[in-house]
Amino acid sequence: MANVTTAEYVESLQTIVESVLLKLDFDYYAVCSINANDFGLCNSLPIAHTTNYPNEWLKHYISNQLHNFDPVMYFGRMVSYPVSWEKLELASGFSKDHRSVLNCARDFGLRSGICMSIHNLDGSLMIVSLASSGERTLNNMVIKEAANSVQALSTIGPSPAAIESGCFDLTQREVECLSWCALGKTSNDISAILEISSNTVDFHLKSAMRKLSASSRTFAIVKAMRNGIIPL
Repeated sequence: MANVTTAEYVESLQTIVESVLLKLDFDYYAVCSINANDFGLCNSLPIAHTTNYPNEWLKHYISNQLHNFDPVMYFGRMVSYPVSWEKLELASGFSKDHRSVLNCARDFGLRSGICMSIHNLDGSLMIVSLASSGERTLNNMVIKEAANSVQALSTIGPSPAAIESGCFDLTQREVECLSWCALGKTSNDISAILEISSNTVDFHLKSAMRKLSASSRTFAIVKAMRNGIIPL
């Protein structure tokens, strides 16, 4: 797929991952990119390309900078074959901070899952995580099917790094609305702060979401923070 737009790239990711969810009966997914050369703590938020994780979990993850101790990000880059979150806890180097992130995820309804890394054709690295809202024992057949299905993501287009380095061209007002939204303000709150109507606030936020290829306000905030559009 040559010269695809950001929206086309994300749509392709969603199509493949959502088909895997249906086939394997998972509830949630996240596809993101990380620095393949960083085997220590993650110093910045992963580049989130597409996810349907609960918004409250995403907000909590960002505000508490859980990427610094997320075992899915830390260990996921080291495995090219799917591994269950349960087995991550058996890995050498798994710490109490890693465990606290998994326990916290369970509190937000992400109770079990698998993760794996994908090396794209251009050498970039993606982490794919599939999660269930209930406790689930993942047998070898499910893991093998996940491995075969998810590998299709490596062939669909340009590198995630290339996608994220593009110019999103948000207006000043869109950035302002998104920044206040990141601080937990509602459309009515932002309306009063900026002295514009709440409908206008919603218009700017929807426009920002479209430019960022984000399916929700929370996801737009994640991408805006990761790309330096609004501060962490």
